[in-house]
Amino acid sequence: MAMTPEEVAIEYVKRWNSGDFRELAELFADDMVWAIKGYSPQSGEYSRELITALLLKIPKMDVVEPFLLHIKNITANDKRAAVEFTSTLKFRDGREYKNEYHFLLFVEDGKIKRGHEYMCTWTAVHNGVAEDLMKV
Repeated sequence: MAMTPEEVAIEYVKRWNSGDFRELAELFADDMVWAIKGYSPQSGEYSRELITALLLKIPKMDVVEPFLLHIKNITANDKRAAVEFTSTLKFRDGREYKNEYHFLLFVEDGKIKRGHEYMCTWTAVHNGVAEDLMKV
């Protein structure tokens, strides 16, 4: 039996926090579209292949504390899960990245068909995380 949207959301965070981003990408439908909302350089729509390539760069970042997600709230029904969470990350150069997120995950047959990511894009851009991730 396929996972429910709430189970998919929890599993997404578990796989992220384990650092196994290839395993995390297995939660994506083949035709998944991920949309980073906002008005920053990283905002836009990404295919499964592009978002997976970005995720696979995370373990290559020069950090002393891993990029972790911390769930605050989940609301779900039979087709979607809304997840509110925070993140923490500490770079070797002393920078700390903390952000707040809301993901709206559209789930079909236990796979993420579409993801809408809302975050403070200002924080990501001005802390250098977006740039670091794009160049790694």
